[in-house]
Amino acid sequence: MFAVLVTALAFSSCGKDNPGGGDGGWTGEGSVTGTWHLAGWNSLQAADVYLSLENDGTFDLYQRIYSPYYEHYDGTWHLDGNTLGGTYSDGTAWAGTYSVSFSGDGDRMQLVLNGDSSDTSVFTRSEIPDEITSGDFGTRTSAGMAGGKRFL
Repeated sequence: MFAVLVTALAFSSCGKDNPGGGDGGWTGEGSVTGTWHLAGWNSLQAADVYLSLENDGTFDLYQRIYSPYYEHYDGTWHLDGNTLGGTYSDGTAWAGTYSVSFSGDGDRMQLVLNGDSSDTSVFTRSEIPDEITSGDFGTRTSAGMAGGKRFL
């Protein structure tokens, strides 16, 4: 009985693994940690984004938006309930915080920008291709860019 109680407390105290909340077919059951690939972002079809959210609160973002090459950004993220936010390694905050919800199986994550529900993106669990992380697709790091449009 004690082991069950300890296990239940451990999972309930881990905000990054169970954000809670959600509606309209999206639930709070899921984990933001892992690697994700953009499946849809409003009506924009030309974007390609990979996002890795690590257990230690760091992230890597590989994006190809309005550009022929992938841009790499990194930084830290935090989760408060079902609200995801973050800061890039150069100290710039994300565009805002996002309400997070998941599909029933937890393999699709929806991010809705708080204060602008028209900015909605859906991600599916997916590994980031080696060609992107290695730079074979012309990936540039954030250190070499000034003021580029950032996905988050």
